[in-house]
Amino acid sequence: MQVFRHRQIAGKLSVRVNPPFRRTTMCPFAGALLAVFLLCAGPGVARADPRDAIVAADMRAVAREIVDLYERHDLSWAHWIAWDIGSYTTTYWYFDPGEERIVAGDMPRDGEVDDYWATWSAVLTDGNWAPASFFRSQDEAREMARYNQFVLALHESAHAITYRYDPSHRERHDYSVNCREYYADRLTAAVLQNEADRDADMARWRQRYVELVTAMGATIPERYRVRAADYAAFEADCAVIGIKQPTPDSMQQYASAYFTRYAALLKVRLPELDSVFGAHLKGRRRAEASAFAPAPEWLGNRLETIGEIDAVIDPLLGRASVLAVRNAYRAVAFGADETLYAAEAAIDPGSGEVMVIFGLASGELARVETSGVWTVPPERIRLTSIAVFSPRMFLAAFEEGDDQVRIARFERNGQGWVATALPSRTGAATASVFRVGDGRLVIAYSRLANGARAETGKTWLVDDIDPQSGAVRASATVPVEAKHPVGADPHGRLYFFGSSLLVRAEREPDITRVAGNALAGNRDGDSETGEIDDIQIAQYQEDGSLLILDVKAGDPRRQLLRRLARDR
Repeated sequence: MQVFRHRQIAGKLSVRVNPPFRRTTMCPFAGALLAVFLLCAGPGVARADPRDAIVAADMRAVAREIVDLYERHDLSWAHWIAWDIGSYTTTYWYFDPGEERIVAGDMPRDGEVDDYWATWSAVLTDGNWAPASFFRSQDEAREMARYNQFVLALHESAHAITYRYDPSHRERHDYSVNCREYYADRLTAAVLQNEADRDADMARWRQRYVELVTAMGATIPERYRVRAADYAAFEADCAVIGIKQPTPDSMQQYASAYFTRYAALLKVRLPELDSVFGAHLKGRRRAEASAFAPAPEWLGNRLETIGEIDAVIDPLLGRASVLAVRNAYRAVAFGADETLYAAEAAIDPGSGEVMVIFGLASGELARVETSGVWTVPPERIRLTSIAVFSPRMFLAAFEEGDDQVRIARFERNGQGWVATALPSRTGAATASVFRVGDGRLVIAYSRLANGARAETGKTWLVDDIDPQSGAVRASATVPVEAKHPVGADPHGRLYFFGSSLLVRAEREPDITRVAGNALAGNRDGDSETGEIDDIQIAQYQEDGSLLILDVKAGDPRRQLLRRLARDR
């Protein structure tokens, strides 16, 4: 599973690289799971009208139709989000952005409707609301039960797509629970309005839903009720109502706020659906992506997936997968022949010497000689990156302690592997090595800022190196705040990944966007529209293209080989 870790590039770019927080977007509205399925419907799926899915009491069809609706309006849905469908009596629905799943309830069948409404009355109004006195007939009670499930499923999907397009919406409002919910409500209400405009039954159910939330809200015990607010008040300040995060056993206050918000939203004419999506979803992502101007020479290039493989690198920690010792790390890189190679390194717990193994990333790794690099074994070591020039020669960067890095060349001749230490800069906290073509090596060093390791990543020193002699051909300073470059080019510019964008940094504020639309995913497209999930490597090739190793969205056990290049 994946979560979100935030880093900064130039003080502007928030990077998604796998997990920190795992806060759940809970909504009132959990029971034993009946089904767990991954929603797979994509663009072009034949439309099953929402009304038909509601009448058929088919929650899977409802979920597919919701996704289809988003995609018909040119929104990108994260198809790896799982829908966990529980019992029709499920009352604690939520979207979990950490686990990337929606927990929902099934549609009540005939014979289950009375129990359905009695459950909701008990949980939300302490049993004060009487379904029998509200519904005009059993048929209406059944229709509104299923419409309610549609609304709740739509609401949770709105949370999911809001997190996708506007991940900082919670921070903007100081993590207000009501604001978080209002963002989902507003999208939901706009969809309900759109569907009501095109279908008479959907219009009838929508109108009756206004009456339903008003009636149920009026029966919530006084101590739980929130203040009244209309649409204008919510638009002016979504935190106008203060509520706490609900739990399965305390949803009355949340329900009062939910009923108040929907009564306000459904009693007014909202902007048209495309306008709402444009303002609150597409516009937010567009602003995120446009924080960096596009790199002119990359415009018109196409991002294309050319292969899928089992994961060859741990995208979170870079832990070794072959060396079974503590503090063993792994790095991977593309060779000039576009083959993926891997190396691992650790301290041998028996001898105290450094162990390094190398080979094809998908094959066996063999031990290489290291005696020419370390005369005195370090107390600890971390392999940060490798640059592969051929199956017989690679260079590697290592961290040793808080203020020491080491660059080593490993070359195989007729007698075996020979290891050589290359000169490296002092006062550096970390280093990365990159092959950039024509037999050239780029080393990027992150300086210790103010003598503190915690302050690294503020400025990068970039050296163009002769990989044989270690002689420095040229040097440059890249004063950009960022961590862990994923690539470099022959001009000494560094490539970083963050917020589903691949950017290039030369000197601040000369940071340009190379590829990505700020949406996590693996959808191919041009440099402006293609989606990127979590780039591990961006290898600059001799033909001017980039060879990319990306994580498969929703499945970190798989990784993708991708290319950014002119159409061939």
